[in-house]
Amino acid sequence: EARPRQEAPLPPEVIADLDAAERALRAGRAAEARRLAQRSLIMQPSFRAHALLARAHCKLRDLGNARAALRSVAARDRAAVTRACRDDGIEL
Repeated sequence: EARPRQEAPLPPEVIADLDAAERALRAGRAAEARRLAQRSLIMQPSFRAHALLARAHCKLRDLGNARAALRSVAARDRAAVTRACRDDGIEL
């Protein structure tokens, strides 16, 4: 996926997938969150999707993919993603 330089307005269907991914992640359904975040990336790349993807990979104990996703997370969100992963026992 191409990494966006700045956030473009997200279409409603992308926002719906990202919101569902966030709910899934909070409910402990990391694989579902990963699937929804990946689907949203196909429709339109976004920093939010990459952040959700990184967090989902951490919950799934997938360090390589978590690190790869982190590279596409907005700088302003990297600390929060890193902290969430650390809480899951993954050091990025």
